Amino acid sequence: MINKNSSIDQLLRDLVLEYGKELYTDKQRLYNFIADLYTGEEKLKRVYRRVIMEDSISLRIHEISLKPFSERAAFCNQLSKQIAENNFWSEEFGQQITQSFIEGLLLLEKNGDTKNIDSINKNTDINTLFKLANQGNKEGEYYLGYCYYYGKGIKQDYYEAVKWYKLAAEQGNETAQYNLGECYYYGEGVKQDYNEAVKWYKLAAEQGDETAQCNLGYCYKNGQGVKQDYNEAVKWYKLAAEQGNETAQNNLGVCYENGEGIKQDYNEAVKWYKLAAEQGYARAQNNLGICYEYGRGVKQDYNEAVKWYKLAAEQGNIEAKEKIERCFHKLSLKTNAQHYYNLGLNITSISDSIVSYDQFAKNISKAPSSPWKHLSKKRQSKKELNSLKWERSIGVGCITGYKNLIAIDIDNCVNINILKNILQCLGLSEDYEWVSISGSQKGFHIIIRVTKFPNLDTDEVVSTYSSNKIFTNNFEKIELLWKTHVILPPSKHKSGGYYQFLNGIPQNSPKIIDLSKIQNLIDLFLDRSSEIIGKSYNE
Repeated sequence: MINKNSSIDQLLRDLVLEYGKELYTDKQRLYNFIADLYTGEEKLKRVYRRVIMEDSISLRIHEISLKPFSERAAFCNQLSKQIAENNFWSEEFGQQITQSFIEGLLLLEKNGDTKNIDSINKNTDINTLFKLANQGNKEGEYYLGYCYYYGKGIKQDYYEAVKWYKLAAEQGNETAQYNLGECYYYGEGVKQDYNEAVKWYKLAAEQGDETAQCNLGYCYKNGQGVKQDYNEAVKWYKLAAEQGNETAQNNLGVCYENGEGIKQDYNEAVKWYKLAAEQGYARAQNNLGICYEYGRGVKQDYNEAVKWYKLAAEQGNIEAKEKIERCFHKLSLKTNAQHYYNLGLNITSISDSIVSYDQFAKNISKAPSSPWKHLSKKRQSKKELNSLKWERSIGVGCITGYKNLIAIDIDNCVNINILKNILQCLGLSEDYEWVSISGSQKGFHIIIRVTKFPNLDTDEVVSTYSSNKIFTNNFEKIELLWKTHVILPPSKHKSGGYYQFLNGIPQNSPKIIDLSKIQNLIDLFLDRSSEIIGKSYNE
């Protein structure tokens, strides 16, 4: 029963599909069906009755339908004008009526004269589907295959699904062609055969099926069932992407990002990733996050990166989950680096991979990733700070030497009281801001300035002393970092832990102490005879 919510064209399409071509040659039947079935607005019902009865529209449209397709448009437009002129309606309304009947007839011609065809779907009674399928109705064949594939109303059987999909596919049903391609691709109900999968994907793709187009693109990209061809992959991905297929949009973005089958273009990659990401596609959300994290095709923005990573992670994307922590860390690194800079320090970044500036580094997670020696004498510019590669960074550090800054590195210290005693020796309080614990939790850094800087040779920048015999069980050694590089929180240690300040992020510049206090520290806690003058990282 057609209700008041039915649109004009849906009403007429339903009537045509329900009762067949005879409606076009028997205007009285069409008049009666509209009167009996339509329960909506009375005015609209009367309008349709009048058009049918007074203008013999059903017969005239039937005559138009017999003409070659290329000639129909002119006759339809002419009839629309006549309807409008004869009834004082707008030409637009006359065209609406004409087009509605034409669409109904075209739909009828496309699907055959089978009764109740419009009501067939995956929920149709299985016996009805059997009846229609055995009559050779391609929609019935397709939906029967669907029911077998998913076990709806019948026992699941991939072999039977393939049988009915194939019958419908051979009649040109594009969805059946696509599904048959899937069965061949994954070996469900048939022996796995990429060549056959491509054959059926292509038939469906050429009819405009977006999912088949996407899968065909995937086969071309990976050389499955066809010779690998990135250009063909891009062609099919693009057709599907332009129809809104989120998987194809993401895959097209990958092609643009990597320059596969098309000129590399990060801006285009971002465009397609974003379209797919906004549809909720997790892989695209993750890929868009990467673009924001590394500044590919968009301005680098860790906050945006985290936003998209989170959306992907919420859908179970494991890769995105791992990147959220990394991105937060990088965001924190850059933020803290700017804070340290504002407190008067010259800042470095630490790369997540080997660079040319860590030739002498035993641990690459501690080496600066850019030229740094000049920073022991010259104030760093903001431009230089911001140019550091934070997108590839796992840590932040500062340069000692500049404005008499030094760092005291206490290794393998297992007794917090020793740290307190050393601070007391230096004339610093227990809650001194610039004390941090290593990511390994086995050492401490104390950063200070001294009143007078020692006259050290350029390459002799680290003085290392073993603990004296009294403190051997409390810490291993102390390094005085005169003209080199020292790690700052929240850098990541090779153990996986993070450097942390013991008393919160410093809000003031490091304190200045008399150089004589360093001498006292050496006399009280260290073995002078064990001193080793070391070199720093290569530049």
